[in-house]
Amino acid sequence: TGILFAGDKGDDGFLSLPEILDLDFTIGLTFLSACSGGVGDKLPGEGLDSLAGALQESGSRAVVASLWDVEDLATRSLVDQFYHRVGKGGNFSSALREAKLALMKGAGRPISPRHWAGWVLIGDGGQTAPRPRARALLQAMVLIIALALGAAAVHAAFRRRVTARS
Repeated sequence: TGILFAGDKGDDGFLSLPEILDLDFTIGLTFLSACSGGVGDKLPGEGLDSLAGALQESGSRAVVASLWDVEDLATRSLVDQFYHRVGKGGNFSSALREAKLALMKGAGRPISPRHWAGWVLIGDGGQTAPRPRARALLQAMVLIIALALGAAAVHAAFRRRVTARS
């Protein structure tokens, strides 16, 4: 079990479970859009030896993974729906639930549970994606400009009123 990347000279491109467990990172979410990323071998006294578990142990606070083989088209739709909802500020758990519901209803006909039911969130589903600082800065700048324009309009109106009285 592991993640296969494009190989490089001197590197096989395979990130194995032991290599993942040696990583130390802090990340809010890992989305494994591959088949069966949430399952693995049972280890006595250890639990599941899975890709999702290794990523959590290495620092991912939440992992979305599938419990069985999934179709590419349905997975793409689910991932698009999930990140659309996360981008709107939804927490990871509700975003996955809503993405599953959208996938179920989006075909206009009943869709087989094999396309959506295998997706699970492991870990802290209550968290939301951090808002990019650039967006917050842009919002602050728009607010400052709006306030400045408002103040200029009030000042101009006041000056007209004073001039009209004179």
